[in-house]
Amino acid sequence: MMKVLQKFRWVGFLGALSLTCAAHSETQEVVLQPSSGWNLKEANDACTVYRRFGAADRPVLLRLSRSHLGTSSAEVTLSGYPVEGVAPDVPVTVAFVPGAPIDGGLPLSAQNSQFGATIILRTRFGGNSSEIRLPGVETAGAVQRVAISAGDMNVMLETGSMGEALADLDRCVNDLYSGWGVDPTMKGRISKYPKLLDPMAFTADVLKRYPLELARLGKEGRVPFVVIVDANGAVIGCHVVQSYADKGFDEPVCDAVRKARFSPALDSDKKPMTWVLDSAAIFKL
Repeated sequence: MMKVLQKFRWVGFLGALSLTCAAHSETQEVVLQPSSGWNLKEANDACTVYRRFGAADRPVLLRLSRSHLGTSSAEVTLSGYPVEGVAPDVPVTVAFVPGAPIDGGLPLSAQNSQFGATIILRTRFGGNSSEIRLPGVETAGAVQRVAISAGDMNVMLETGSMGEALADLDRCVNDLYSGWGVDPTMKGRISKYPKLLDPMAFTADVLKRYPLELARLGKEGRVPFVVIVDANGAVIGCHVVQSYADKGFDEPVCDAVRKARFSPALDSDKKPMTWVLDSAAIFKL
């Protein structure tokens, strides 16, 4: 593990964000040098590497989060003054230079209590039709900067090599799965993933569990989750992952998951095995 990396137990970042609408601003082209090393944060639902850039009086924060094994799909968050004018209806692109630009889809605008304006680029697990994939082991060392653009905003973060930071992120996700009771080394043996047998019945059950107080307030939400399905098709774990919906939706989702029926994953010999299924529940009035 790289020497500059610090490791924390992280639970409360979401509490520092409040969803907002961003306003239009003038053209910004910003190049920023790092002001910290890479740090690793672990939560019960995700792993995150983050780094500060820029001057102490105008800091900018880049966060890369993952919660799924076997994919480099990530959530990218940029906080600080450069994103103050990014509107939520303007598509964002991300490039791990020298790699090609990646369509990041439409951002979720938020406010970070320490860094200010924030844009969050969700993965497909979080409801975005786009998917941001981090560089693989073979190419992460060659990355020299991260470029994020949206409309007239262009930010260049001089990261240097990202090889060690992303390797630590991979190890963290492996540990996350182990903590869920899933053997991460079995990933390469899967021939078929777990499957929800009756999606329509599950959706109906979720809606029956709509929290009355949240419905009264007109609140809706999309709640990504992972469910651990054992070799018999039984649910042995449910975890809400990287959700920005009201926390009142979390328990009803997992209650519905535990009553749903699943087929188990199969290994390369077509034998049932324990593995994880990722999905999302929709609460819509």
